[in-house]
Amino acid sequence: MPPALSGGTLAVTLDGAEAIASDPDTDRVLIVGLADRSVTAVSLRPGDEPGRVVVDDHRRAHVALRRGGAVVTLELDSRTITARREVCRLPRGLAWDPVEEVLHVACAGGELVTLPTGDGPPTRTVRLERDLRDVVVHGNRLYVTRFRSAEVLVLDEGGAVVGRARADLPRTAASVAWRAVPSPRGGLWLLHQRVGDAPVALTAAGYYSSHVTYCTGTEAIARPGLAWVRPPAEVRVLPELPFAPLAVDVAAAPSAERLAVAIPGNWGSAERPQVIETSTEPSPVCMRLTPYTVPRGQVVAVAYGAEGALWVQTRAPATLVRLSDRTVIELGGPAMEHAGHRLFHSQPAGLMTCASCHPEGGDDGRNWTFAGLGIRRTQNLLGGVLETAPFHWDGDLMDFSALLGEVMVRRMRARAPSPSESNALERWVDALPPLPASDRGAAAARGEALFRSEAVGCAGCHSGRAYTNGQTVAVGTGGPFQVPTLRGLAWRAPYMHNGCAATLRDRFGPCGGGEAHGHTAHLLPAQLEDLLAFLESL
Repeated sequence: MPPALSGGTLAVTLDGAEAIASDPDTDRVLIVGLADRSVTAVSLRPGDEPGRVVVDDHRRAHVALRRGGAVVTLELDSRTITARREVCRLPRGLAWDPVEEVLHVACAGGELVTLPTGDGPPTRTVRLERDLRDVVVHGNRLYVTRFRSAEVLVLDEGGAVVGRARADLPRTAASVAWRAVPSPRGGLWLLHQRVGDAPVALTAAGYYSSHVTYCTGTEAIARPGLAWVRPPAEVRVLPELPFAPLAVDVAAAPSAERLAVAIPGNWGSAERPQVIETSTEPSPVCMRLTPYTVPRGQVVAVAYGAEGALWVQTRAPATLVRLSDRTVIELGGPAMEHAGHRLFHSQPAGLMTCASCHPEGGDDGRNWTFAGLGIRRTQNLLGGVLETAPFHWDGDLMDFSALLGEVMVRRMRARAPSPSESNALERWVDALPPLPASDRGAAAARGEALFRSEAVGCAGCHSGRAYTNGQTVAVGTGGPFQVPTLRGLAWRAPYMHNGCAATLRDRFGPCGGGEAHGHTAHLLPAQLEDLLAFLESL
């Protein structure tokens, strides 16, 4: 099945002669001659899932393998792979430093790895916080974004964090940093989502009220947004993107006057754009937009070439399109159309998609306040959801069909899927792979013994392969709530139904329910560390 969308899979060489496109659907990298429309497909290992692409000054392209744990280097003249280097389990962002002539790789696990550009092992690995996304070179400093929090970390020459920046505004905040790219004027452009601070009302018309609006006056609980960020204090937030239920990629024109945004959420609509171009200059109400549709396929990435030519990459089928004259270059390979993948990532008649709150199939890390209900933290979908039914923190949705009817149809105002579409979405979501757990060691083994002991009592509710008994239980946290799966726990901060525990260790503090939620008060500090090691290994 095709993997979840991530953006950032297209780059064009500085001279505009070639484009390099990652195709995670088929585990290929495509090198495309833009003048003669030649296409060379370079095959990778099954399951590598190629992602971000950068081109250096020596006619080499570098590609992060999101599931392959490596960076591959391709020689553009020979059209071959010249190096494959293991960097971390989950490489995400890539940046080429032309001064130092090195590659910087940002990893979801928190590693920032520096590589020589041609070949050879890492020259430096810095350990930062989890959920790293993109890396941008700015003089002798690096900017590194974090995915779900949309935070920008500022690193000095030694790799130490010396500053942080966010694109928050009164009444709205930045969330889910899909893509960050260098700004030709310094700093970076951040494509993210904007969420409001007002309680979300569940009305007959669906989700409503968030203080996030766009120029048509429609309110939404989450909208794609753009911000220019140059830490420590310079931030300019543009108005939210209209008519964009989901946006995953942004490119900045070399002239610094225009931005292009990929909007896969509008796939299937002849009226709503899959790409928009906008001015980088501030606008008091609405951005000055140029909308584009594409002949076929779902737009997943954008890039500018020579003289500002705008190229877009599509999937299902895989093509490159030059929007100025609608030139289409077929990239070949099977058209990985999947009804479940489409339903998850697109809703051209609505304001949001499933991926708006569950980016890349996971979660946005948000604590939402629902009017009349209270705070609920977005739940994660990775690693198989069907065996964790019933769904939602209150356990009131007994199966996947009920989940679709309540969330997709009633709250998101999507059309009701057909039985075959519902089945396809169920299968696609349930097949989303988990993120890798921490390595198990002696501490985790000791922690597992504590977890399964009657004296601690965790395994009574967190049982079976999914580490949940599927029950709705009161454990001193404010009411009866569904026992969540513990798989992938290390990636799911904040914790508890209301996100009151910022870290897994905080779950064993005041907001975790005390002795009603397992018996851990008697554990020594070293034993608690062992228990945490086991939980992070799941």
